[in-house]
Amino acid sequence: MTLKRPVKHAIHIDALFPAVRVSSTVALMVASMLTVMGAGVAAAESHDHHEEHEHHESHDHDEHTDHQESDHHGHDHHGGEHHGAHIHGVGHLNVAVEGNLVTIYLQTPAADIIGFEHVAETREERTTVAAAHKKLNDARSLFQFTGADCTVVAGSGVEAPQSDSEASDVIAEYTFECADGQLPESMAVELSTEFPDLKVLKAVWLTEDSTGTKELTAKDHTIHF
Repeated sequence: MTLKRPVKHAIHIDALFPAVRVSSTVALMVASMLTVMGAGVAAAESHDHHEEHEHHESHDHDEHTDHQESDHHGHDHHGGEHHGAHIHGVGHLNVAVEGNLVTIYLQTPAADIIGFEHVAETREERTTVAAAHKKLNDARSLFQFTGADCTVVAGSGVEAPQSDSEASDVIAEYTFECADGQLPESMAVELSTEFPDLKVLKAVWLTEDSTGTKELTAKDHTIHF
């Protein structure tokens, strides 16, 4: 498992905010998970939007919901970053632990985070988006470790809306650096506390010694490495 250390965690809402290319760290992390876990986890390996657009159009349209079909072009644009079907209430969480670094990739439906899937138009909607970003940027509250003293790597990226197309998913990346010689025993994920419409997080994790999967809920939201 080879992971480069990212310099920051980036947060964006597709279409509401300009797309931030998923870091090479996360791409390698997901690729490694696919190798170990097999099928079932979508790769985030290629971020050439033209290639992803062509690849996406080759899929059978029966795999999409009516909502997805109506927003076909908006979804194509970010095809390489998504975990299969877009299902409200269900998000995806990939976690990689290597050395003293914990890298986290989060993808959830925008509706579960901000309550809608279109560009914020009213003052109330813009306030809602800003509040969601503030919560998503509070990484220490969202991810709590035991067995290691881990701090979030400084830096985040959020830009003002510039697109009129509809949103799809919320994409977030985080990196934590743990004290030398310390490996986390577990990680509590508090997303359902902040965003109750997010009912299930399908988590996949990869460490130097083990891998695992788990569906995280409000009642059971801890990953044991």
